[in-house]
Order: sequence, then structure tokens, then C-alpha cells
Amino acid sequence: MKGSLSRFCPLVFWISFLLWSNNLIAQGQEYSDLRIVTLAPHLTEIVYALGGDEHVVGVISGSDYPENMPKKAIVGSASGVDFERLINLQPTIVLAWKNGNKQADLLKLKRLGVKVLTLPSESIADLYRQIYIIGDILQKDIAADRLVRSLKNRVANLSHFSRIETRKNVFIQIWSNPIFTIGKDHFINEALHICGAANVAESYPFISSSVSTEFLVFSRADVILNLTGTSAMPNGYHKMMGSFQSQVTPHIIDFDPAYLMRLGPRFVDGVEGLCSAINEM
Repeated sequence: MKGSLSRFCPLVFWISFLLWSNNLIAQGQEYSDLRIVTLAPHLTEIVYALGGDEHVVGVISGSDYPENMPKKAIVGSASGVDFERLINLQPTIVLAWKNGNKQADLLKLKRLGVKVLTLPSESIADLYRQIYIIGDILQKDIAADRLVRSLKNRVANLSHFSRIETRKNVFIQIWSNPIFTIGKDHFINEALHICGAANVAESYPFISSSVSTEFLVFSRADVILNLTGTSAMPNGYHKMMGSFQSQVTPHIIDFDPAYLMRLGPRFVDGVEGLCSAINEM
């Protein structure tokens, strides 16, 4: 039943998107008049990767790529949307992140008459779907198809890593105080599988969660993947590790979180770099 439901949900999403798209056309919306607001950095990156930058009028804070992108109005942050600023931009569509934006904020925008398209970002397959959908909105279908094919080919070229017999156990650290890690329902977990590694928290049914220092120590990780953006380890970690003389100290990989925490085109760059870093130790 669960497998059937997982196949059904993407179909429902595509049907909803097609109905939304046809309704937009029926209302006489010209693509040349598109005014886009993106509520996640990875959505900003996808729009720019497809050449739709001229249509972007507002972005969420943290949208810092491409590096030379013109300054855009900031319409909010991870803590919430600045409704007044967003409404004043008169967007024709707002691209939202299903797992990252507050549902209450998105519902309020819809009540205010703003067209909101919420995109799932839970897997690499979702990355490809997002590119196709945004490509359709921008009338950049050929560019979208070319980008997806390129990304798929690059992921396929990493398939030899998944056949490695001895898998390294990896603890994914996304925050230090308190310690936060990634569970089985996050796309970074999928990246580890591609690289022939195992997430020590994979058995836990959460996207992300706080854990204790003891959990980190007793996880017996071969590698700590540090995605915090700093080189600082959790308080008490080294002291606890000193009490476990038989425990091999994990190798720490400091990795730029922008490549693995954002499900945009650069995520594949991140997976390539991660596979090399883990398997060249």
C-alpha cells in the first residue's frame, strides 16, 4: 500500500500542476509578464539556471547564488514571509518549498489572492520535477530537459560507488548546539547511498532531529559529515571520545552546506564532491 501511495502522490501533484497551468493560460496570463517570487534559495537557483532571472522580482534571504546575481527584494527569511513587501511586488506567481516554508504563511498568501505553487523537495527525483515544472512556467522546456538529462547522466556516472562492499558509516551534522542530524527521509540520505555510504541515523523516521552527544559517540561513525558551515565540534565531544580509547576517532569532512542542503542543480556537484571525499580517505 505504501509503495502504491508513493507512486500515486507524484501523479496527483502533476495533475494539480497541469490544472493550475491551464487555469493561468485561461486567465490570459502572458509569460512575458511573469513576476516571480521564490521562497527558497534552491528555487532561486533553478530559475536562474534556466535563464529566467529577468522574471524574478523577489527572493527569500539566503538566495546568494549565482554569485553575480543582481540584488533582488528580500521578502522574508526562514522565520517567515514579509507579507507587505511581497504583496507590493505584485508577483504573478510565488514558488514555495513544501518542507521549508510555513504552511500558515502560504495559506495566508493564497487568501490574499496570490498564486502560490508549492513544490516538493524530498528526493533527487523531486529535483528533476522542479526543473521541468519551472521550465514549463518560464517556457524554457528545452533548457529544462537539457539540464535534467545532464544531471541524470552525472548521477549515473557515480553508480560504481554504490557497489562498494565495505560501506563507511556517516554521521551527518547540520547544527552544533544542539546537535542536529539527518534521518532517512532527507535527500542527503539518498546522496550517501549513491556514494556507497550509510547514514548512522537512517533507521530513524525523521527528516532532521536533535540528538545527544552520546548518540554521536555511540553511533560508531567512521565519518562525520559537517554541514554546519563551521569547523566547531559539539560541546563535550572530544572529552567523551577520550573516554572511549577503543573507539576510532571519526574522520571529519567539512563540506559547504550550500551544495548538499539545497536541492537545486548544484546538489549534484555536492554529491560528486561527497563521493570523492568519502571514498578517497
